Amino acid sequence: SAIGDYSHAEGIYSAAYGPCSHVEGFNTVTTTQASASFVGGRDSMASAPIAFAYGANVSAAQVYAFAQGLTNMARGSAAIATGANSYSVHDFSYVWSGDGTATRGISSTSTGQYLVSAPGGIYFPGNVGIGTNNNTNALTIAGNTSAAGNLTITGNLSVYGDYTYIDTFVTVTSALSVINVGSGPALFVSQKGNQPVARFLDVDGSNALFIEDSGFIGINIGTPAERLTIAGSVSSSGGLSANGGYYANAVGIGTNAPGASLYSGATNTVKLDINNNTVLPLSATAGTIMHLTQSNGASNRILVDSFGTVANARPSFTGRHAEGTAASPTAVLSGDVLCEFTGQGFGATKYSSTSRGRMTINAAETWTDTANGTYLTFQTTPNTTLNTAEAVRIDQTGNVGIGTTTPAERLTVAGNISASNTLSANNAFSYNSVSANYI
Repeated sequence: SAIGDYSHAEGIYSAAYGPCSHVEGFNTVTTTQASASFVGGRDSMASAPIAFAYGANVSAAQVYAFAQGLTNMARGSAAIATGANSYSVHDFSYVWSGDGTATRGISSTSTGQYLVSAPGGIYFPGNVGIGTNNNTNALTIAGNTSAAGNLTITGNLSVYGDYTYIDTFVTVTSALSVINVGSGPALFVSQKGNQPVARFLDVDGSNALFIEDSGFIGINIGTPAERLTIAGSVSSSGGLSANGGYYANAVGIGTNAPGASLYSGATNTVKLDINNNTVLPLSATAGTIMHLTQSNGASNRILVDSFGTVANARPSFTGRHAEGTAASPTAVLSGDVLCEFTGQGFGATKYSSTSRGRMTINAAETWTDTANGTYLTFQTTPNTTLNTAEAVRIDQTGNVGIGTTTPAERLTVAGNISASNTLSANNAFSYNSVSANYI
């Protein structure tokens, strides 16, 4: 039947209602196919048997096709097009578009698709399952999920699986950001099994950061042996602090190949500064191995405690010297300085460039394993001068020389001797002259 202006129903069991509606079905009945098509509305067409077109400018062009709404087309078998500007052109496809202003809304691209375009949003009052009918949550997805745009979650996010992979290496500017505006941690990771907590890899697959379930952390290493294990150099723009002890096979300062437990490869000095307001550069005093500085105005000292009753239980300051090199030392020569204690001071504008008071221990002979002669010298500087010279010497025999470097007796004085009291001797002594106060 056909009702309406310019309407046609061509086929048995077909019906066309509304102006400009058209039904094209089979005009005969067979055992397998009959028309039984329906068109309602205006400017609509059902051009296949058992097709349904209802609305305005809609078309159902395949068997079992269903088109409803405005400007929709169902051109696949058992295809459905509804809403506005929907095109279900593949078999068993469902297309629904809620955009009535678009020239062409959405269209199926393959068989068996379910497409929905809802500019105003989609609301489901119940749970939704994708790939599963066991949808106990608001949204349950069984299978892979891909998002080309942003993903916003206002509640909690739980991810379950043997392997969770987040790949941001899509473009050179991509990144993973975790931002927390609350009071708790921004990132919380809990490992239930006896497995590492986290592992961050570089692009070449090497371990950038590794966290064991024991709490051990490795940087550039996947087998941390301590609370923090770093494979490589460490640089700090601030301080390094620890409440426990420090230990390692060797610590190098200025070198990555230390030759001792604590080794300095610095060209000039190693400086230990204790609570001082002014810190001089390490190169302030060339040739200085260690520089100790105390607080301004303090009475400075180096204190070494020793305890016990054995003979060697005593504090000591020892200097060692050898000819040759550290790798191949040789015997000291006569006159070599074995150890020296010196004093320098600050003048009007600078520190003195050399020591103005000095006590030295020297080799009195070329040493062997059985011959180790030594002598001591004391040097002073007269007032108003820069002329530092030897004042006292104790030679290898124990003779003391004042004003002379070659004492011939237990006390040899090159110059006058003044006494404010009596001079006595157990034996006779000789003299060149006698005056009121001089011998």
